[in-house]
Amino acid sequence: MSRKSAVIMGAVALLVAVLIGVWWLVGRGGEPDPVATSTEEPDQAAAALEVLETDPERLLPEGLTGSIDLATAIPPGTEVDADPATWVPSAAGGGLIEMTLTLADGTTHRLVAVMAEVDGAWQVLQTLPMDGQS
Repeated sequence: MSRKSAVIMGAVALLVAVLIGVWWLVGRGGEPDPVATSTEEPDQAAAALEVLETDPERLLPEGLTGSIDLATAIPPGTEVDADPATWVPSAAGGGLIEMTLTLADGTTHRLVAVMAEVDGAWQVLQTLPMDGQS
């Protein structure tokens, strides 16, 4: 894949992620989650991210299942390692957590996942590359 194609794919992925975030905020009315942050949230969020290895669509917000090319974003054989120690809770509910994706070819990508717990299930609203990666 050429660098130009990778940049275009990254830009499209970022645009989709921003749209997911806007959709989620609008759907919630932009109001903060009244539930206090749990001390278990970091471990729960990290464990939920492991689902990306086997069933990534399960972490998508309702209404977006099937609309994002997850096979390109998270190819088969990808390993996910999320670090609960990096959890930063959000005033709107959920939070941010750092994770590393290790592709089958050994390539790694460090990301920050924007996560929210909706109806008792964790969802990934957006991912952001770390260290200037695309």
